[in-house]
This record gives sequence, structure tokens and C-alpha cells, in this order.
Amino acid sequence: MKSKMKEVEEKAKKDAETVKNSEEKLSQLKEREKATRVRIETLELRLDGETREKQNYRQQLLSCQSELKKKIQQLNRSQTLRNQAKLAVSEMEAAATMQLQGLANQSEATIASLQRKFDKAQERIEEFQAFVRTLVEEILSRTRTMRRKFEALHEKQWRETSKAAVREAQSKACSILNISSADLDQIMDESVSQREEARLRIEQEQAWLAEVESALKRQGTFGVPLLEVLLDLVDDRVAVEAKVLGS
Repeated sequence: MKSKMKEVEEKAKKDAETVKNSEEKLSQLKEREKATRVRIETLELRLDGETREKQNYRQQLLSCQSELKKKIQQLNRSQTLRNQAKLAVSEMEAAATMQLQGLANQSEATIASLQRKFDKAQERIEEFQAFVRTLVEEILSRTRTMRRKFEALHEKQWRETSKAAVREAQSKACSILNISSADLDQIMDESVSQREEARLRIEQEQAWLAEVESALKRQGTFGVPLLEVLLDLVDDRVAVEAKVLGS
């Protein structure tokens, strides 16, 4: 009986130890289960976070793709506009070059035309100056010729006058002027008077020629000074003609 009791006690003790071990294992399993649950929950939270982050990344990717698509479209439009602008600039440059070339050709033609007109005007001016110089020289030459003819005619008439009449006229002149015959001869010495008149005429002709050259070379108006010189020449010629006609 004692042995059975002892066996029962030992068995009960073993069973108690087994139960205790089982409880400890169960407790450990519960702890492990709890830790596993916490870990699973943590992993689920991480998975949820990563899922949300993935969704955010996906949305950002879609947004970037959409933005990139828009940028590509804008780039294509910009490239198209750039090509159109380059084409327009090229056309404008070509048109401007043609216009400038046309203006240059027109300017060259205008300059050439103006140069021809200037050369022609210069030729006319030189021709006019030569005409005026020739006219003045011709008037002076003809006036000198007419004056020489008048002086020759006057001298011939003087020589043809009778010496008696000359002496009688000289005597009357001496009586009227109350001077001697020597003084009268000195007064009537025509050679001296003629030389003086010739010198004065040469000086006057040189002065007229100088005035003509000055008038022709004036930068401003020259008509009035030139006309005054020509009128003086005409008056001198008219005076000589009057002397010739009066003789």
C-alpha cells in the first residue's frame, strides 16, 4: 500500500512537474505569441506606412510623369516656335539684305547721277567763267582798238591843220590865258598827256580784270559785282564811241 502511495505521489509529483513545465512552456508560448503579435502589428504598421509611402511615391511619380509630359510638350512647342523664329529671322535678314543692297545700288546710282550733274554744272561754270573772261578781254581789246583809231585820226587832223592857223590859235590862247608861248607848248605837249592817259588806262583795265576774277571766284552771289564791272566796260566803250562820232 505504501509502495502504491509512493508511486502515486511520485506520479503526482511528476504530473505536477509536467503541469508546471507545461504551464511554463505555455507561458513562454504566450510570451512568444505576444511578442510575435507585437512584431506582426509592428510589421503591419510598417507595411501600412510603406504602402502609404509607396502610394505617395506612385502619386509623385504620376505627377512627375504628367509634369514631364507637359514639359516635353512645352519643349516641343518651344522648339517649333524657335524654328519658326529662326526661319522668320532668316527671311527678315534676307529681305533686309536685299533691301540694303537695293538701297546701296540706288545710292550708288544717285551718287553717280549727282556726280555727273555736278561735273556738268562745273563744266558750265568753267564755260561761263571762260565766256566772261573772253567777253571782258574782247570788250577791252575792241575799246583799245577804237581808242587807237580815234587817237590816230585826231593826230592826223591835227597835222593837217595849217601851221599858220595853229600859230594864230596859240597866240590867241596865250593872250587869253596871259601865258607865254613856251608855257602853252608845255600845256599842249600831247605826248606827255597821252603817256599819262595810257598808263591810267592800263591801271584801270587791270583793276577791271581783277574785279572780274574776284567776282567769278566769290563763294556767294557774284552777279551784282560782275554786272557793275561789265557796265563800267560798256560805259567806257560808249564814251570812246562818242568821241569817235564827235570827231
